Formats: sequence, C-alpha cells, structure tokens
Amino acid sequence: MAGKKSILRRTLNARWLRWAGTRALVHIVPPLGQALSFPLVSRAAVDNAARVIENVAEPFGLSATPVEVEAILRPAMANDLGDTSAYPEGRSTLFSQAAVLEDCDIAGHTNTILRRSDTALMHFRDGTPDWNLAKPMRLRERYVPPGLYTVCESGSHYFHFIANDVLPLLHYLDHWHPKGETLNVVHSSGEASFKREGLRALATAYPDVRLVEMDRDEKLTGGSVLWLIRIAATHEWLPIDRAQADRWRDILLAHYPVRAIAPAIKRLFVGRRGSKLRRLINEDEIAAMLAGEGFESFAPDANDQRGQIEAFRDADVIVAVHGAALTNLLFCRPGTRVVEIFPENFIKSPYFWLSRRLGLEYSAVFGGKGDYWQAFSVDPAHLQAEIRPILASLPPAGGLSKEPSAPALPQATPPD
Repeated sequence: MAGKKSILRRTLNARWLRWAGTRALVHIVPPLGQALSFPLVSRAAVDNAARVIENVAEPFGLSATPVEVEAILRPAMANDLGDTSAYPEGRSTLFSQAAVLEDCDIAGHTNTILRRSDTALMHFRDGTPDWNLAKPMRLRERYVPPGLYTVCESGSHYFHFIANDVLPLLHYLDHWHPKGETLNVVHSSGEASFKREGLRALATAYPDVRLVEMDRDEKLTGGSVLWLIRIAATHEWLPIDRAQADRWRDILLAHYPVRAIAPAIKRLFVGRRGSKLRRLINEDEIAAMLAGEGFESFAPDANDQRGQIEAFRDADVIVAVHGAALTNLLFCRPGTRVVEIFPENFIKSPYFWLSRRLGLEYSAVFGGKGDYWQAFSVDPAHLQAEIRPILASLPPAGGLSKEPSAPALPQATPPD
C-alpha cells in the first residue's frame, strides 16, 4: 500500500510541477501562453460574451430527515465537490448559463474555450485554471465554417458525461435553440462508446445537431462558440427531473437496436468486482447472501447501454456499492428501492439526491473503514437486516408505478 501511495504522490507532484513550471515561464514570456494554448487566468464566460442567452441562479434543494442529514449529508460535505456549506439544510443553488462567445477557439487537449487575444480560459467564474484545464501543448489550427459550436467538456466518465454534457445540451435545445439552425457539438476522438453513441442518439433526436469530432492536438477556430453550463453549487447534485430523465431514456432506447426480450431482473446487486477504487473486499460473500434473498448480480457493461437501461428500468430493488454505475438510476421507475453501500469514511450524496429527485426510495448501508483506495467490507448480516424490511414492504409483483413522478421543485428561498 505504501508503494501505491508513493506512486500517486509522484504522479501528482509531476503534474503540479509541470503546471507550476509552465505558469512561471508564461509569466516571464507571455507569447508562450498562446504558443502552448496554456491559460494563466479564467474569465467568467457570461461577462465576456457577445450575447447572453440565459444567466440565472435559483434555489435548489431537497428534504432530508434528521437521520439522513447526520448519516449522509454531513459526512458527504468532506467528499462531495462544490459548495457544500448548506448541506445540513439540504440547500444549494442551481446556475444555468448559455452565452455566445466570439473570437474564441476550442482546445482539443483540454476541451476548453480559450480567448484568442490573450488565451484566457472562458469558464464559470474568474480564477486560476488548475492542471486539468491548463496544460501546455502545441495545437494544430483547424479552421471550421462559420456557425455555432459548443464543446463537450467531460472525459469518458459516465456520471460526468450526463452531468456536464447531456443535461446542459438538453436544456438548451429544449428551451433556447432556434429551430432550423445548426448547432455543431464538438467532441473528442477516441472516446468511450457510451459517450460516442449517446451523442449520436442526441443528434438523431434533434435534427439541428451536427457532431464534429476533434483530435487532441487540434484547435478549432473560425466559428462562434456557445458556452453552456447547468450546474449546482453542490456540483454533484444533477439538475434533472423525471420528465427529463424519461426523455433521455427514450432517446437512447430509440437509438440502440432492440434485442430479444430477456426475463426482467427484479432484484439487482451491482458490485465493483475488479475495480481499483472502492472495491468491496467480501463481494463474493455479499453476493451469495443476496442471492439467497432473490438478487441477481449485474455487472454494467459500458459497451451495452441498452442492457444497463433495461436492467435498472425493470428492477424493483437495487443494492449497489457507491460508484458511477448508479447514474443508471436515471432509468428507474418511481418507487424503485435503492440501497447504496459505502465505506464508513467515504460517503457521498449524488445518488441520495438523484433518488429524491426522481421519486425513488433510498437508504444507505455503511461498511467498515476503507483503505487508501477505499477498499472495504460490509457485514452480510447487517446488510441482510437492512434489506429484509425493504423486501417485505414491496407491493405485489408489477406494483411499482409506471407513471412519471412530479418534477422536484426548487425550495423556496429561506428567510434571512
């Protein structure tokens, strides 16, 4: 374990040193910033836009019991991203922005928008770009026809593809995009199949969308750039309601080929076998216990999006170790029971939030303390004692609602 820590530290130190060293050089020789597409500062996109389409901040939140606040929200404050200061009250703020930027390029090595005049990063707010957003690289200029271009910023991470790419695009296309005008959606080459096929599905559903692939060593120039963001101050609380989740499910199901109908799995166990991070040490033991309760183990396959949709849509109860596979809760029916398993020292809230948002019944089970890679174990008897009342509360077969739940509403602004 000490060896793994040492490797990680060396990797982070190397990244930091490269970033810090390049910043120092660009400060001394500013033209290097443009030559290497390396921004020293970020500027708020909406404050530097030729045209602002939307710029709103509204209350955003959930209701939680005192037990949920103490067991989930307070511990999650240390692990969730963004401003978690109002977690104990279940409050956040939703920011939704759309703006047209001129004289900007799209950088392929970071999927970011850079201003041509000074290589400033166009971002959510002013600041200093970190080593994920500021990397030195000589990029080939690729001129594109005039038009409107927007870039998919996320890498090949299932949760962040939905959060950072899909939801802002759906919101913009449904609320703001002029019908009949082309929107060029720029994405990187060599991406995971779920992202590549998801964007193709989106382009089929929205005829105005045209996909543009960009290589890592390219810089797209010549078009107007559409800045899009739809994010909570608590970055991992997805701004989605049941209607939008159903819309995304239907877009994907219309895209992927229909397969032979397989028997629905009503009780689903989603582990993390083989994962480097957050591995359940006694997963075989847990799977055997759950099999005795009628559960089937399910390993989500990134190359089988339809299989993931159908498995989560058909399940009445889902027991899962915390991880990106739970993004598939988007496809569950209202009333689905969700049991999320955490190590006691790494608790996060995005799927608690998502369950509340979509009308799912959520509970959490906490195992032992995770190690450096968050590998941990959970007591089978403890988990069994938690799930048996849930199983006993299930309605008769087929009794879960098939109807969309009411969209979650933002909380009213609390009094001062």
